[in-house]
Amino acid sequence: MDSSMRHVLPDSTPPAANADTICPECKGPLSSGHQCPPKTTEELFNELFTAAYAEHRAMVRWTIIGRLSARDDDLAEDLVQETFLALFRYRERIEFGPRVGGLLRVMAKQAVGRHYRLMRNTREVPADTGHWSFANRALVPAGAGTLKPLGTDHPDDSDPDPDEALRQGRQLAGAR
Repeated sequence: MDSSMRHVLPDSTPPAANADTICPECKGPLSSGHQCPPKTTEELFNELFTAAYAEHRAMVRWTIIGRLSARDDDLAEDLVQETFLALFRYRERIEFGPRVGGLLRVMAKQAVGRHYRLMRNTREVPADTGHWSFANRALVPAGAGTLKPLGTDHPDDSDPDPDEALRQGRQLAGAR
């Protein structure tokens, strides 16, 4: 191998501090006797929150998954984010330290309880009428806040009249 083609490794001595070197913390010029400016309270809280998220996210997720009645990873992830959002909202009142993991566990359990409480008090009403004529068809306003299926102009396409269907049902029941 030609000596001019050899790769030259840099020596292991650190470069001398000069005005071109940048401090990784404050992004300011690194010179002799450099001191970074003190961090603001908001920057400090953000660093502590980021560290808590990185350290405790898995624990919070498994706490939530263990409390759910069925394993639903999407719901679990939503509740994890809700838990950390609550932590972020109260970050100025919380002392970040070795006990923040226990606080997050309690907050995760509360998030699951809140989810089930809201689910119990929320009743979903299906919009589908259950009749074939409403399935996968465009609906148009029929007045008074109701909708009716849009006709297709096909001779066999007839929308059922609910009153007529009820009348026929009563007639069949009376004939028995």
